[in-house]
Amino acid sequence: MTYAVTFGASGHLAMELLRTKAGLNMMGVPYRGGAPGLTAVMAGEVNAMFINQDAALPLVRAGKLRALAVASKERNPLFPDVPTVAESGYPGFEAISWAGLSAPAGTPPAIVHKLETAMRTVFSKPENKERLERTGLVVVASTSQEYSDFVKSEIKKWGDLIKEANIKAK
Repeated sequence: MTYAVTFGASGHLAMELLRTKAGLNMMGVPYRGGAPGLTAVMAGEVNAMFINQDAALPLVRAGKLRALAVASKERNPLFPDVPTVAESGYPGFEAISWAGLSAPAGTPPAIVHKLETAMRTVFSKPENKERLERTGLVVVASTSQEYSDFVKSEIKKWGDLIKEANIKAK
């Protein structure tokens, strides 16, 4: 089995996580980004790839791509019939792409609080949240401490996988 890979990208690491959890014998075929990888999947050059839902959604809706599973803990509301990888037989599997607002270490707490409040205000407005969710994104507005804890856990999770799978920079 083959999969499209952009070395070191989130989709590459997600596939390595699935490969190790499922004990699959898979070979990554390198592509210079998600778009060429998606083209290769749709053309049948490779069997699969992990790609962000916002890139996959229009192709799935157009019938050009088949979504097999989502890598989040819960099903995505825009893909209600697509199971999670965990539901598909790999409990505990989660590989999500995320973005967050960061500030330099030592930023005064009052400024952190102000930024946190501004972000919560922006994401609590239905029109902003809806605009992002229409593309397949899931909006989470956490506290700065929750975000810091999440980033630390992601660094550990992916660092451990990189060591276990012996992934090297290319």
